[in-house]
Amino acid sequence: MASMTVNAVETARQVRRARLAGIIGLTPLPVMIVVCALGHFPYPNDNLNGRKFLDYGLPHRTFEIQGLLWIVVAVATLGFILLLAAIHASRSGGMNATGLVMAGCADAYASATLGALGMYLAIALLARGYPGFTGDRVELLIVTWAWDTSQAIFLIATVFLVPAFVMIFTARSLDTVLTRNLRRAAIVVAVPNMACFVSTFIDYGPLSPASVWSYMPAGVVTYGWMAAASFALLRTKSAPDILATPVAELDTEQPASGQDL
Repeated sequence: MASMTVNAVETARQVRRARLAGIIGLTPLPVMIVVCALGHFPYPNDNLNGRKFLDYGLPHRTFEIQGLLWIVVAVATLGFILLLAAIHASRSGGMNATGLVMAGCADAYASATLGALGMYLAIALLARGYPGFTGDRVELLIVTWAWDTSQAIFLIATVFLVPAFVMIFTARSLDTVLTRNLRRAAIVVAVPNMACFVSTFIDYGPLSPASVWSYMPAGVVTYGWMAAASFALLRTKSAPDILATPVAELDTEQPASGQDL
């Protein structure tokens, strides 16, 4: 009886985590759309001087609003993956290497992204708050450096999502809340996030690190998958006969060794 009570409590905890992850996972995609809508196109890139960046970000507090909204995206992505890692740990009998990689990479992604956004916001602080700021050649060079560096760090941060989504792809324990097809589709998310790093070798233009187009494919795929996964997570019901099923019994097809994904 005590064992049944413990299982019921653990199952309820898994359901709550799944539903919370579903709510959090719906946040990044619409927020990213709002962030892009607040800007204007063509989006500044490396082939422009600092004045263009100021013209883009200073009117209507674009720097500040976009920076704060990107923080929401980063924190929501972190929370979503951490909750999946917690569900995986609960279903697997403890935190293992898969869960640790998911949690660690999500934390690294969020930390690097917040650092990049701090530099992004510093551009506005410099231009608005520095009393002697006149926008001369040296100051515009500093603005360009801050813009390019923040965007490059932001791109590199997305690479940390690659191992996290690879681990989600391998975590069969998540099939009870994500469905097998969604879990397998996580490998598709890893590809454009890895491709972001390639843009760091492009010196200028719309695919350079300083342009939103270098990140947009990864953002759309990542947050689109998270939104789809969130709908599945929100449909999670209190079903002990499903969530309490041992991981080894998840595949009714009994796949051959080495083909269990």
